[in-house]
Amino acid sequence: MEIKEMVDRYNITLGVNPKTGNECIAVHAMDRAKKEKKVDEIKAHVAEIKAYLKAEKEEEDRKWQERKDKINAIPGLKEIKAARLDLERWHDEFEDSFRDVGGLGVRAKPQYDFAAMYAQYPRAVAYLKAEAESNKNNYRLSAIGKKALEEVIYGDYQKAIETMEEEIKAFVEEHACD
Repeated sequence: MEIKEMVDRYNITLGVNPKTGNECIAVHAMDRAKKEKKVDEIKAHVAEIKAYLKAEKEEEDRKWQERKDKINAIPGLKEIKAARLDLERWHDEFEDSFRDVGGLGVRAKPQYDFAAMYAQYPRAVAYLKAEAESNKNNYRLSAIGKKALEEVIYGDYQKAIETMEEEIKAFVEEHACD
């Protein structure tokens, strides 16, 4: 049996022995392995299984880092998020001030020209729209948003938003009478 097949079939993962702190493998489908008489084969290939799982994890980490780098490279995204967060914090400070001093002592309301920022950074706006949709509670709307988010990150952001909006419209029309 190949290592990948063994890992998948018996749900083998990397773990840490709580007693020794040493790296080990965890066979989550041990009953199946015992039933199929594969425990000895698994034990004989522990080193290869560990190497395979480490390589798999490194590849996954590399992909996540690449994704993170692509998101961080979207022009204007950090600026828009920072401005939104600053305004949100100001609102919280303002609300909190009424609990004790009636609106006094709050810093001046931050002034941002969001319309200009949105016009200057359309890809960042597309990312934020798709991200908002991907966080919806409805699983279908969330799936539409996640698909658009991936397209914004890795492909054509304009087409992604157009497609997302068409799919949302079709979903709403389909469920208008629900």
